[in-house]
Amino acid sequence: MDRGFRWSYNSLEQSGSSAGKAVVATTVQVYVEKIIVAGGLLVGALIVLWLGVWYYRRRWLGSEESGVRPAWTLEDLRRLRESGQISESEYQALRGLTIGSSQGRPAGSADPCETSDSRTGEPGF
Repeated sequence: MDRGFRWSYNSLEQSGSSAGKAVVATTVQVYVEKIIVAGGLLVGALIVLWLGVWYYRRRWLGSEESGVRPAWTLEDLRRLRESGQISESEYQALRGLTIGSSQGRPAGSADPCETSDSRTGEPGF
């Protein structure tokens, strides 16, 4: 509280003036109104900030639901192989791609354990 406000309140309280008490009540009411308005503005600003963050996350970071899903599942590949629509080698290649994409590997990368590369040797030049 303001020192001037305390002084005037104390002096009016001592004098017992009802007109002075009305002035004090009006002054307190003005302060309360300012506090309520400031609080409302603060709450409004927080809501706008939250909506901005929500929009930013949704727009630029994307949601997990809108992630890229594989064009087929392992069950789809099994059915295609069993029906004869794809060969065993095609099944194995597509299966490797599907498993690789679920593990976050790029489409063209192979699992080092699954390669039949005979160029392995000792480290160095």
